[in-house]
Amino acid sequence: MLDRWRYDGRWWEREIHRDYLLLELRGGGVVELFREGEAWWVARAND
Repeated sequence: MLDRWRYDGRWWEREIHRDYLLLELRGGGVVELFREGEAWWVARAND
């Protein structure tokens, strides 16, 4: 894990609460994930 942070704010007049993870994968790739509620999403991925 390279970094971890929480975002609490508004997006288009809706409150959002997200937990973000920045992970380095085996092989050198990097992926940024976030969790909103119970769902996990990929925000971006780089190789």
